[in-house]
Amino acid sequence: MNSKSARAQAQSVPDPAASLAVACELAALHKVHWQIYPEYRLVDEQLVKVGFELVLFGTHDHPSKRPAPGCDDCVKVYKSLTCLAGFVLPREVRPTMFVVEPFEAALLYPAPGTPRLEVAMRIRLVHRAESQLPIDDCQRTCLAEIEGRLRQLGIRKSR
Repeated sequence: MNSKSARAQAQSVPDPAASLAVACELAALHKVHWQIYPEYRLVDEQLVKVGFELVLFGTHDHPSKRPAPGCDDCVKVYKSLTCLAGFVLPREVRPTMFVVEPFEAALLYPAPGTPRLEVAMRIRLVHRAESQLPIDDCQRTCLAEIEGRLRQLGIRKSR
């Protein structure tokens, strides 16, 4: 499959369970990488780690053209990230829920001095009920499964 067919697949397939080959190609096409951050809440005047935020980063596939925040190409990258999220997120209902934040019309530099700009997708892993509870085994298990699926797709963790 070539890059054009992967882009077409990302735009036309509403089913988040994309094939492994298409998901791998989208990951490579957009140089996708990821990072995990803790999510905190203030509970009784104490900061409590209540979940995780997974951020998927992807780049435009045309580095000769300078992207603009929220442009059509950014939306295409975000759609590809959405397809990848559908592949890596657990599908069954669990005590942990996955909240995909809305598209943000912004471009990020992955590191100081890096010339490429990236689109980000933020996914929160939080308790389905009782949002102020500390991280539990279900959240840790979900995160481990997601990380394993990201690695299966050849997607690296950001440094």
